Amino acid sequence: MKIFLPHSKPFISTLFLAAVFLLSSTAGFAQLRTWAGGTGGGKNWNSGGNWSGGSVPLPGEDIVFNTPGVIGFSTMPAADIAFHSITISTGEVTVEGTSGLTITIGGNPDTDFLISGGGAAFTIGTNINITIAAGSNANISGTLNINNGRTYNSAGLNTVTSVFGAIYNSGTLSTATAANLLLQDFSVYTHTQDGGTIPTATWSGASNCNITGLINTNIVSGDGQAFGNLMYNCAGMTGVITMSPTVTISGNLNIANTGSSRVEMSAGSITVGGELEVAGMFVISGTIDRTLTVNDNVIVTGAGNLNLCNGGAANTGTLNALSNITNFGAITENGSGKGVINFIGTAAQNFNEFGAFVNNIDVNINNAAGVTFTNTTTVSGILTLTNGILTIPINQTVTIAGGTAIGGTGFGAAKHIATAVDYGTGEKGFLRINNMAASTPYLVPVGNGTYYLPVTLTPANINGFDICVFNGMTENGEPNGIAYGAPAKLKIVDAVWTVNLISGAAGAGVTMTTGWPAALEGASFSLYTAAQIGIAHWDNPDWGACLGSGNNTANTATRNAITVFSPFGVGETPFLLPVKFSYLNAAKGNGYNTLYWKANCSSTGVDFSIERSTDGSNFSPIHSITASQARCSQPFDFMDYNNITGTVFYRIKATENTGQVTYSTIVKLTGKQTDMQLMAVLPNPVQSQARLEINAAGKDRVELLIVSVDGRIMQRSSVQLQAGLSVINLDIASLQPGIYMVKGVFGNGNTQTARFTKN
Repeated sequence: MKIFLPHSKPFISTLFLAAVFLLSSTAGFAQLRTWAGGTGGGKNWNSGGNWSGGSVPLPGEDIVFNTPGVIGFSTMPAADIAFHSITISTGEVTVEGTSGLTITIGGNPDTDFLISGGGAAFTIGTNINITIAAGSNANISGTLNINNGRTYNSAGLNTVTSVFGAIYNSGTLSTATAANLLLQDFSVYTHTQDGGTIPTATWSGASNCNITGLINTNIVSGDGQAFGNLMYNCAGMTGVITMSPTVTISGNLNIANTGSSRVEMSAGSITVGGELEVAGMFVISGTIDRTLTVNDNVIVTGAGNLNLCNGGAANTGTLNALSNITNFGAITENGSGKGVINFIGTAAQNFNEFGAFVNNIDVNINNAAGVTFTNTTTVSGILTLTNGILTIPINQTVTIAGGTAIGGTGFGAAKHIATAVDYGTGEKGFLRINNMAASTPYLVPVGNGTYYLPVTLTPANINGFDICVFNGMTENGEPNGIAYGAPAKLKIVDAVWTVNLISGAAGAGVTMTTGWPAALEGASFSLYTAAQIGIAHWDNPDWGACLGSGNNTANTATRNAITVFSPFGVGETPFLLPVKFSYLNAAKGNGYNTLYWKANCSSTGVDFSIERSTDGSNFSPIHSITASQARCSQPFDFMDYNNITGTVFYRIKATENTGQVTYSTIVKLTGKQTDMQLMAVLPNPVQSQARLEINAAGKDRVELLIVSVDGRIMQRSSVQLQAGLSVINLDIASLQPGIYMVKGVFGNGNTQTARFTKN
């Protein structure tokens, strides 16, 4: 019988190839030798009893170590040898020999050289070198130690060593290309020698290159690669170590320890993709201009020194910061050149200055999202505003030490220095200018973050000033003062300029020019001519007259010969800022009500109209008092003998001779007979003891306040009352001579006031 085999040649060829594949595959399965010699040192590789099967590993075999603990070899094969694979799945293995020996590893279809994670380690010791054969691969998931004088060779064609764990290199790690050595995320290469070469490798973004062994010798080569994270941590460093000009760092740069010396950039520019942390000494510029750009935070710890410029030439060391800078150590410049810090981020940045920030360092703000100096900071160089707002928080001061002009042009609402204030506590942030030159106008481009409120100062002498500005005119020029109402704002600019002289004598005085946006002008103010605009000074307890001249097109006002400082405001000349009421109190007597008030007046004359209401909304005048400015400095009182039954409300309307109208607060008296009368032990005025009689309709609790004429609370106490007459002794011996009031605040919220004089 004849059998036909279609396409016989291809079929026979297929059978032949399959047979060859089976033979070659069978040949690829090498003998497996597992260490069985236990742990400890002084082990003999060449003893068959130490291995599974009772035989010493032969060339081409697979070797496995899976014994937990330390295994140290002192006797190794006498000649170079090649193994199919070596696997350290657990334990710490050290190989040392008495003569030179190279172990070549390769040929396993899987991983040729494997150090597993979980604590497995392999140390290349005395007289031993390791070579990974061409086309083979290694996996370092544990720890590989390359001792001094030893070599790990991964330079073969298509040879790849992938590192997931750690390599400590005190010897030589050879590669031909970056593809021979792959440092994976979170892997660590530690360079533990002085000088030497960092192997050419591919460094992933989260890999780590730690340089720990440098003393006084620069790395020969390999330090100019594209690293992930790079760290210098050399406690024994005594010589200056320079970084390669070609290095790039996609992760963090950490100058952890530089011993008694420093790490210094060489020529060129370096960009750090992550953070810069300095705990040693790091110099940006030594002899020529150099630039360091940091995309994430810059952190200088307590022992760190970020030296921007350390050269003898007029060179510049520049730090471009795209995120926050925090300094607990020192940011310095001590060369013949200068340092420059550029804030160039796109999100809001903070400068957290808690250490030393000294010598010739310029600061440039170029961030539309703004920069905040969170702590008191002194700028010894030039402060320049290129873009964005520099914010000074409350209770902090930014000082321009040398009195140099603030750089930049086109200042406005989107580009100025914002001095923050707290409208609740009155706290402020200040810009301080030291050593302001005499007879030279100095523009201070300040505002509040929304409004641009510049002030230009021209001192007669060399002076220093603190400046803070805020919008919202108040009765005493403080952020937490009583805010002006709409009627009072008609003739003023709704802003305050606080300018304090802190050094030097005013001499012939200072010329001040203020500026503001039209949005802060009162409706009447916007119509004034130049001669009708001036600057008023807070003369405590009143605002003084608005003096000088202005420009209602440029929105500026100028006043000359200023010798007294504190808050300033802008209004109409000779306009005086409105009346301020210190207090208004009321007391119910037997058949009459008594009003007590005090007002600070800057006008030459004021009419006080006492107004009464039964509902707290609709008021009618019942009496009028006209007072000169001198009389206005004294307290007032008025007794109302009409319509005293039931609940009644009072307020005072103050009309100045300029037409300005100001209202007091409203006080309320009820029809209940809770009478308060002060009786002195001695005839009034009182010397040291007073007796207060209170007639109460029932049980009650009263809070007693002794108040000075300027509204300050001198004493405070709380007393339980019984129905009928209560007698309370008051000790006023500690009070200074003057006029005072006792104010009682009852449980229902009603108040009563009595007046007395202390000798």
